[in-house]
Amino acid sequence: MHSPKTHELAAVLYEFTAIQKKHGNCLRDRKLKSLPGWIDQRRQVFNRLKQCLENFDPRSLTAESAEARLIQKAMEAVLSGEKNLADQVEYRRNKIRQKLQTMRKGKAVLNKYGGSRVAALKPKYLSSRM
Repeated sequence: MHSPKTHELAAVLYEFTAIQKKHGNCLRDRKLKSLPGWIDQRRQVFNRLKQCLENFDPRSLTAESAEARLIQKAMEAVLSGEKNLADQVEYRRNKIRQKLQTMRKGKAVLNKYGGSRVAALKPKYLSSRM
């Protein structure tokens, strides 16, 4: 039988894991419009998790109990979810860096082919006589 504090801690851990999966799926599918709201969601659940951990006494469990295994499994899921999100963010960050480097190289090539000279040849004013 789960104690109320253990049950509450496990529930918040699994809620955090569910949010991680949702955010991971959005990252994977490039659905980033709700990104600003993610921070608030994570902060709210994290604050509840922090409060549960402060109220939780691990000495109330034995290492082999079902409750201890439940909490350990839930914590491992949270750690795994955080690693997954960090990996996805790093992957996206590297893709953006690569695209920026490609754009910079393209700009440099255009300038070498007379990009600045072409700008100098543009008319300085428009005339209605043509």
